[in-house]
Amino acid sequence: MSGRYPATLQLLACVSCMSYMSNTHATESKPACDVQPGRINNIRLGGSIDQVFGAFGDKFEVSEAKPRQPADPYVPRGPHTFDVTEKSTKEKWITFQVNNNNKIILAYVTGPCTTKEGIGVGSTLGQAISAYGSPGLSPTDLGYYVGFRKIPRVVFLLSNEDVPKKLRGIPDDELAMKDEKKILANRGARIVEIRMMADHVDD
Repeated sequence: MSGRYPATLQLLACVSCMSYMSNTHATESKPACDVQPGRINNIRLGGSIDQVFGAFGDKFEVSEAKPRQPADPYVPRGPHTFDVTEKSTKEKWITFQVNNNNKIILAYVTGPCTTKEGIGVGSTLGQAISAYGSPGLSPTDLGYYVGFRKIPRVVFLLSNEDVPKKLRGIPDDELAMKDEKKILANRGARIVEIRMMADHVDD
């Protein structure tokens, strides 16, 4: 009988250790933010940038990057942008683009934010297709964005490294259907950014 107790104590100690590691991991894991059409958490696209300053706590810094003045005075300046950066890691989570009235018109998400279906930076094209169905492809200077009817005004940027070199950088008016199919056939292509657009901008 007495020989069983050491083994029992070892088992209890192991379970306790695993519980501690699990709790420590949960504490250290990054908080997530929720992305849905027209919103990031409680921040509404189309509304004032003032929402952003009140939405993030002490662990984040919100900073404004002022647009450059173009050399030609008749060319309007670009929109202002505000970056939301996690202080401890210096990782930029979100960039908000605002108009001259400080209303949010676009948001670029690169941090650990996901849709309610769990799609975010690091997800694959295949996972997004499983969640939303057939995608559409949009070539841009940054690379290829994919969008879905089930999640309007939200598009996902694919990693250029996951696109064959000969298919990178093809302009929209030159992208053939066969090339589009080849790009979308790579279900392992990773998502590196979520871009969100405002449906309505407040006056």
